[in-house]
Amino acid sequence: MRKRAGTTPDGDHRQRALRGSSASPRFRLIDVDDKTMRLEYHSTRQGLAPMVVGLLRGLGIRFNTTLDISHTRREDHDEFTLRVQQAA
Repeated sequence: MRKRAGTTPDGDHRQRALRGSSASPRFRLIDVDDKTMRLEYHSTRQGLAPMVVGLLRGLGIRFNTTLDISHTRREDHDEFTLRVQQAA
């Protein structure tokens, strides 16, 4: 799953076309250890953290990986801790 965590230029282009003038969200993925990653989600739009959790769960299913996902709201971003539990 880590290998595929980057965005594609083509996908970025499509997102810009769909959203119009609103600012793009930013993601920062940080390796904590072999089974843990931290994802920082920066967006000017509030209240989208549940959508991000759903996207992460969907990625886990797509890559046959069970994830334990915890969410923390920081002052200027949302932070998600992803722990790989097992291959599904």
